Amino acid sequence: AKIVLPATIRQDTTGVVWKDLEPWSSTETSGVKSDQFVVHTLTAATTVEDTAAKRQRTTNNGSRSSSPVPPQRQDRILSLAHTISSFLQEPNVLECFQKPGGVVLLVMSLVASRGGRTISQDMDDDTCKLTSQFGHCSQELINLLLTGQAVSNVFD
Repeated sequence: AKIVLPATIRQDTTGVVWKDLEPWSSTETSGVKSDQFVVHTLTAATTVEDTAAKRQRTTNNGSRSSSPVPPQRQDRILSLAHTISSFLQEPNVLECFQKPGGVVLLVMSLVASRGGRTISQDMDDDTCKLTSQFGHCSQELINLLLTGQAVSNVFD
């Protein structure tokens, strides 16, 4: 998981302002390239190999059933959740997400964690964006928040 935070944490209540977002560029190697932001990479404390388990499997009669998550994967998920919660409890970290612009930091963290190229591949349409008309949240962004994949449809 990657968490994007401002390079300098302000003590006032301004949070992230528009000028902080420029210049902004994304690269696949470093994730985020900006003087205004720092990317913190958090990993699980365990070294168990992670094999991607499918969320659903199809039975012989065509119906779908949920597949159980292997115990090693559960341990890795719990370890990563503990690492992230410990990081967020450090002084001034969680406050960055509670100030204005916190949602932008959350979305930037999601994109840095999943990868821009992978998010683009998740979407059905190459011209889709994570925000739709008038700055509203797209279905892809909602699915990225809920499931970790920026799929265009809920049933994907």
